[in-house]
Amino acid sequence: MGDSNQKQSTKSNQDKSGKDEKKTKPWHHRNQPTESKRKDPEAIPVLKYGPSNNFTKFRDALSKAALKEFGPVGKLIKQEKLEMPQEPDRAEYNFADPNGLDRAIYLEELKMYNRRLEEYKKNAPKLFGLIL
Repeated sequence: MGDSNQKQSTKSNQDKSGKDEKKTKPWHHRNQPTESKRKDPEAIPVLKYGPSNNFTKFRDALSKAALKEFGPVGKLIKQEKLEMPQEPDRAEYNFADPNGLDRAIYLEELKMYNRRLEEYKKNAPKLFGLIL
């Protein structure tokens, strides 16, 4: 009678194909799809130090990312200087214009200048973080 119980337990351990079921360890991940790791062409590489450095590749990738993300502030990387927006010159406008057209144009250009200046102030720390 002990033999019949043993035979039933071995039959229950077999799957439909008739093969014995083997318990795998939890760290063995069999039959799981492996993901191929592809490099992102727009990714910024890690800067290497020494004679075989990759500074030019690093600077080009950083320049592209900065231009894409921060616009005019991102030009700093490629031009190696920051071009701040110029405030409109009051002397160029005639404020005695009876229609007030020159005054309106000056005020609009002043608003655009202030917006660009705020954009520079907002994006400069973010650009610095991207460089690091």
